[in-house]
Amino acid sequence: MTIAASSQAADLVVVIDGVRNDKGNVEATLYASAAEWPDGKPAADFQVEAKSGEVILTFRDVAPGTYAITAFHDENRNGKLDTNIFGFPLEGFAFSNDVHPFLASPAFKAAAFPVGTGAATITIHMQYLSRPR
Repeated sequence: MTIAASSQAADLVVVIDGVRNDKGNVEATLYASAAEWPDGKPAADFQVEAKSGEVILTFRDVAPGTYAITAFHDENRNGKLDTNIFGFPLEGFAFSNDVHPFLASPAFKAAAFPVGTGAATITIHMQYLSRPR
């Protein structure tokens, strides 16, 4: 996905490790500000078919700045992170910096990372709170 047209823009490769199966999709969203995090307008979003182990996605032409990523394993392809009646995720989720949230999404600052003028790669790990579906 292309998100900026700048001579300083670079590719951001995101490796999402720990995907438990090949059901559904893995969806990732890139945010450029705390004001938009985590439910506002993203800088970009990306969807790839899930595969057990790791998936790799590339956000193209990312302008230098500070960003944060949220991702989830949409095993049933319904376009949302399914939760139980108490709000606990039934599908895998991940945040940049491998933030482990407690009862809510982490703050933008906790998940934020810099992107410079050169290509960058980050790795985040899928977290599952439930048994396989």
